Amino acid sequence: MKRRDNNIDLMRGIAAIWIIFIHTCFWSGEIYVPIWLKSLSLIIDVPLFIFISGMTFNFSKSLLKSLKGLCNIWLKYVIFLIIYYVFIFCFEKNLFTLKNIIASLFFKFPNTKVLKVVNGSFWFIFMYFIVTILSNTIICIYNKYNRNLNNFKYILITFFLFYGISLYRQNFLFLNTEILMYNFIYLLGYYLYNYKIPKFRNYLFLIVLNILILILLLFYNDLNFLDMQVAKSQFHINYLFYSFISIITFTYLKDKIKLKKTPLHWVGKNAISFYFCQGIGSSLIYYLYKYIKNWHGIIKLPIMFTANLIITIILVLILNILIKIITKIKPINLIVKKD
Repeated sequence: MKRRDNNIDLMRGIAAIWIIFIHTCFWSGEIYVPIWLKSLSLIIDVPLFIFISGMTFNFSKSLLKSLKGLCNIWLKYVIFLIIYYVFIFCFEKNLFTLKNIIASLFFKFPNTKVLKVVNGSFWFIFMYFIVTILSNTIICIYNKYNRNLNNFKYILITFFLFYGISLYRQNFLFLNTEILMYNFIYLLGYYLYNYKIPKFRNYLFLIVLNILILILLLFYNDLNFLDMQVAKSQFHINYLFYSFISIITFTYLKDKIKLKKTPLHWVGKNAISFYFCQGIGSSLIYYLYKYIKNWHGIIKLPIMFTANLIITIILVLILNILIKIITKIKPINLIVKKD
């Protein structure tokens, strides 16, 4: 089994921080953040997370370990719900019901005014579980009958074809466009883990080529650059090629970065906890906005983002403490082994 890749942790940390920035722009920033900046913020988004997740499956290549990992994530999520329902109990007691608690165990949240971003951002976890299980099953079946990774490209081409069929002719079999697009990105990450972009000019060529394709797509499709959020919600091919900019950049940088220990590495190792907690942080900063709403727009975003980041870090630290305490309980320790 391969050792943990520090560069992957670093890039995952950057992606996690960037998700906080995106949710600052698109939720509380809906009034004061210009649409071009919102679209620009989506250049690093969920697809990079999924691409990196595909890469990390190279460390184990075990379906059982993958399932254990998902169980571990779900346990952390259940512990996160303790923090979530403390806020619900304090501010919206009418939503603190057994029915809502049970539903939230399976990623269904009540319609809350206080923590509305949580409900709006947890689509990722549901998708991540499905894509991880499906992709890792495909990889394990492939590895059982094929030792040559080079032929894996045919699986990638097939899933890209399925994605296109789903996008333009509606769902393909039992899989929707969302799952097929992210499944393709996950499998691409697995395939490209050992691929290196040797020189900057090679990277530049790939970026320019991708941007040219993206420009053609933006020109000939109904959605333009300012509609990137719409493209994201439709899992459109425009958004896919837009996301390739960060994916190609990461593929180039993963073999060039020499940093070993930075705060971003810690964020990367706790990326899933950051994703859980940013929903609360992105919700709470709404209450800060009323105090700065008359300030200049250039100042608002840095203040709101910094506040969101600080709140999220505090909540992650609290969550990690709860995880350490609860996972020491013997029955839980027997079910899910800690990382």
